[in-house]
Amino acid sequence: MKSKKHWGIEELIIDEPECKMKFLYMKKLGATGKHKHPNAKEIIYVQKGYIRITMKQVFHILKAGAKVIIPPNQIHKISAIDDSIIIQITTGWQHGQNKSK
Repeated sequence: MKSKKHWGIEELIIDEPECKMKFLYMKKLGATGKHKHPNAKEIIYVQKGYIRITMKQVFHILKAGAKVIIPPNQIHKISAIDDSIIIQITTGWQHGQNKSK
């Protein structure tokens, strides 16, 4: 199921009680808001493009083939430096309950 977001398109691939997998098609300069996932770990894998992930006031630049693991309750933001395709896997209890910051 695809849904439009202000930063691009989100495509839900797997939606199980303990795991969610999405493709994020982010437009150049698009960005999510700062948010966290209570009690859930998130894995971000860049399939295409360049992105910046902000965690703890530190920027992580990721290019195609790179990944980062975001621990539970960690406030983070994803920004696309270029048009990008991201695979996002969220695991754990309450994976779908994001909290904006």
